[in-house]
Amino acid sequence: MSSTYEVVISRTRLMQSELKDVTLPGKQAPRPIRIVGLACPIANGRDISQWLGVSLDSGSYFNFAPSVRPLTIEKSVQTFDQFTRYARLLSMAKPAFNHVKKHFACEAPDAQGVTKGSAIVFVGDRKQARITALDFVTYATCGEDPQMFKNASLFGDEKATLARFSEMSTRRCLEQGIGIIHEGLSKMEVALMKKLFKAGAIKLLVVTQGFSWELIGLQSNMVVLMDVERYDGSEGRMVEYPMADVLQMEGLANRALETPDGQHLAPKCLLMCYTPRRDYFVKFLQEPLPVESDLAENLHDALNAEIVVGTIESKQDAVDWMTWTFLYRRLAPNPNYYNLSGRTA
Repeated sequence: MSSTYEVVISRTRLMQSELKDVTLPGKQAPRPIRIVGLACPIANGRDISQWLGVSLDSGSYFNFAPSVRPLTIEKSVQTFDQFTRYARLLSMAKPAFNHVKKHFACEAPDAQGVTKGSAIVFVGDRKQARITALDFVTYATCGEDPQMFKNASLFGDEKATLARFSEMSTRRCLEQGIGIIHEGLSKMEVALMKKLFKAGAIKLLVVTQGFSWELIGLQSNMVVLMDVERYDGSEGRMVEYPMADVLQMEGLANRALETPDGQHLAPKCLLMCYTPRRDYFVKFLQEPLPVESDLAENLHDALNAEIVVGTIESKQDAVDWMTWTFLYRRLAPNPNYYNLSGRTA
């Protein structure tokens, strides 16, 4: 949990507790503050609810399993033994294309003969987004249907549309019905790419991990995560995607695919990763996530801020303020996470 969220909520609850018995002459007592928390399924929802001041018996606490969805997602994990990330990505391109192609082959065209199956492929950075999109263009061109990812009838004025994109690689991929979204595109280009995908003019979207939370409102029949690592410049090494981002990407597989015999295939999510990490991702894709506090790393900044605004004026005030934090509730149940060597009652 972000330390900023934790500090804001802790301060809010502390202020509420101090003001609940304060009544100004001629005025009503202040109404209690309502806090509404929304999250993906979590393993320690009771701790969160008690920290927010929500009674478990009040009927205001709900915690659903990851399997509770409007549409069931068919999840699968494919592993690769290559140690280096670039070797793995090179091996993932063709299998990812084949999975998407196979899924699209099950779709039935509508009354106008148009198929609107769609897929989103997530990669780690803009360079890999271009490489993956161009690989898919090559595979489609060498196949039986080079325009398998494009609905020309829904594209409108294709020449004018392509001219609105500055990168040659982006225009080349769009000609084959494959869109790219990465940090190098302008806001106008990103909005236009989303519009084309939403309209069904392009069926495949290659997106960098950083845009996973900016695709709200898009629907797809299949999501592919080509590896779950990216380079972090601040740390100078490869880091795994946050599990919250992985779940967000998975949730974009949210539209069933209609087959020629009238059946509806569940949306699919394919996660490709390094073989030793398979059990980790299988576990957390099927089970709720535990939530822990990040306040310990920024505790000095939070305390200084409270001292400046006057919330903390003594050592006892600091101890009292700490009891309102989520960190205080999680220290005893999970001391190893916070590097505590011992506990005293």
